[in-house]
This record gives sequence, structure tokens and C-alpha cells, in this order.
Amino acid sequence: MTTPTLDSRTDLVNQIDGMRLAAKDLELLPSGYNDDVNKLIEILRAGEIGLTVTTLGLGMLASEYVIDKIEDNRESIEQTITSVLNKLTAFQSEEKTPVTFIDIADDWRDIKNLILEGGNSAKTANLNTDWEGVAASRYFVVYGLQNEAFASMAGLCEKVASQLETLAKAILDLYKKLISALLELKNEIANKMSSIYLKGPAAVFVLDDLVKTVGTMQTKIFNIFSECATMAQANMIAGNTIASEVATQTGLPFNSWPSIRVPAVGVDSEGKPRPYDLDYADASVLDGDGSDWKHKPST
Repeated sequence: MTTPTLDSRTDLVNQIDGMRLAAKDLELLPSGYNDDVNKLIEILRAGEIGLTVTTLGLGMLASEYVIDKIEDNRESIEQTITSVLNKLTAFQSEEKTPVTFIDIADDWRDIKNLILEGGNSAKTANLNTDWEGVAASRYFVVYGLQNEAFASMAGLCEKVASQLETLAKAILDLYKKLISALLELKNEIANKMSSIYLKGPAAVFVLDDLVKTVGTMQTKIFNIFSECATMAQANMIAGNTIASEVATQTGLPFNSWPSIRVPAVGVDSEGKPRPYDLDYADASVLDGDGSDWKHKPST
């Protein structure tokens, strides 16, 4: 098989690698900020920062309340990370599908080239100038139909290849959107959680906002996965279209190669009319059924 010419193939492979790297970064993310969160909790419990109405508006010393809120927010953030990772893991079995589309599109173009070569060869085999007779006449009929089939099937191969490439490019765009969203999620969490202990009691508000933000980002990421699922439905629709077109090719009546059998009338050895089925496999000049080839007389 020749190397696919579609530039998007390399881009798709790179995006798939990018998704895997993003998943790895998300998986490692909690270990990168847990020390800072734990340090914040130690500071609050040590009483180094007083938590009163002047700092949080809670109307009482509220260290444990704030600590509980921080713990809850950390857990909520990590649940979001886990849910996104689970989606990515489930998606891994399908992520290479558009790459397969491109490879199959290339296979269809290889077939197209073979059909074109076969059609060109067939055109050199026109015996009309040298042969005549019942069998020869039938050959010329089928010869014309086959030329139509060569042309229409080559066009079909190109149509299928283009359809597959269009789908692959659409999925490539979704992959790029997905990686961008994953990186945005990772960076938002990493930036807000880094040195969170420096925020003091205000960290609880920072984390409250972060939980809301990552929740919105999670929805955005899940929507992209939904778009990928919708694209899978488009793949099925495209497949049905391709199947329909394959079944209705010019030159292939009833989706079959043109028949070489046709009712005909010849003459027997006594010169009397004789009905028979004309068959190229029985275009003998020796059996007397009239399904003969004859060399045209020179003019």
C-alpha cells in the first residue's frame, strides 16, 4: 500500500498522542498540588491565621469549617479529574478510527488506479474491426457496458475515498478542540492550586470559584465527546450512502457484471433455425449452433 497523501494523517496521530499526554498530566495533577493544600490546612490548624468575622464574615472562629470546605473542594476537583480520565480511557478504543479512515481511503485510490489501468487495457481489445457473428455481436454489447462500468467504478472509488477523508478531517477538528479543553482544565487547576497556602483563609473562596470553573470545563469536555459520538452516527450515514452507490453502478445491471447469456437464434448443421442461449463459453465454431465468431472478410 502506498503512503496516504492526506497531510491530516500525521496531524491525527499527533493529536492522539497529545490526548494521551494530557491524560497522563491530569492523572499526575493531584500529586502536584496536594502538598500545598496540606500546608494550607496545617497553617490554619496551627492558628497562624485567625479566622474571624473580619476575615471570612462567619461570625466565629472557623478554622475547622474552612478546612472542611477546603477538603470538600479538593475532593470535588479530584472527582472532576477522575471523571474526565474515565471518559478518555473509554474513548481510547475509538481514537484511531479516523486514522483508519485515511488508510482505507488510500486503499480505495489504489483500487481506482487498478480499475483505470484495466479500463485502458480493455479499450485496446476492441475486436469490432476484425470479427463478426452472433457471439461477436454479444461481445460488443457487453464490451460497451464494461467500459461504462470501468468509468463509473473509478468514480465511485474516488467518491468513497473523499467521503472517508472528509470524515477524518472533521474528527481531527474535534480532537484539536478536545486537547485544547484538556490543557485548559489542567492549567486552570494547576495555576490556582499552586502555592494555595499563600492565600490564607481566602483560599476557600479561590477553591469555591475553581470548583465552579472546572465543573464548566468538564461539561465542555463532555460535550466534545458527545460531538465525537454524533460524528460516529455521521459515519454510519456515510456508510449507508456509500453502500447505496455501490449497488447502483452504471454498467453493472442489478449490481452484477454484465451477463454473457442472452436468448438468440442460430442455425443448425442443416441450415434450420435453432434457438439457444448465447454464451461466450460456447462460442465454438465447431458445434454448429450458430454462436460463432467469424473473421470479417477483407474489403
